[in-house]
Amino acid sequence: MRAETAAARDVLRGRTAACVLWLSISLYLLSLSQIAICLDPGECYRGWEVLAFGWLGIGQLANLTWLANPLLFFGWLFAPSGPRFLAASFCGAALMIAGAFLFATEATGSAPGGFLREADLVSRGAGYWLWLASSATALAAALLFPRSKLRWP
Repeated sequence: MRAETAAARDVLRGRTAACVLWLSISLYLLSLSQIAICLDPGECYRGWEVLAFGWLGIGQLANLTWLANPLLFFGWLFAPSGPRFLAASFCGAALMIAGAFLFATEATGSAPGGFLREADLVSRGAGYWLWLASSATALAAALLFPRSKLRWP
């Protein structure tokens, strides 16, 4: 009887975790359509622009936060079936790196002629906050999924 109860609890926990994972992915997709950052003088970028071109300014400290994206993708990949430790590590690292952008005062923007320039960060838009929430819910999902049969060597 205990084995059946534990199995039912794991199924319910897995379904809840799957819903939280889909919430994370939905928040991320929604963040792509929203204003993520605004730079001085009045340049605002949507989430998809930051995702598509953010890696170009990776040499600047604030733009290193772009690396949270691939970490988040790996977290989503490993959360349902990979080792929980690995999924939680990817999602936790993504959350910490995305959160580090709260301390940024400058970011890379575009300049005339297609060049990159550093500019003062004026504000973080809804796209940034949705992206941050997506990372947090991804970590919750990674921790909620039942332990995988796969073991980290």
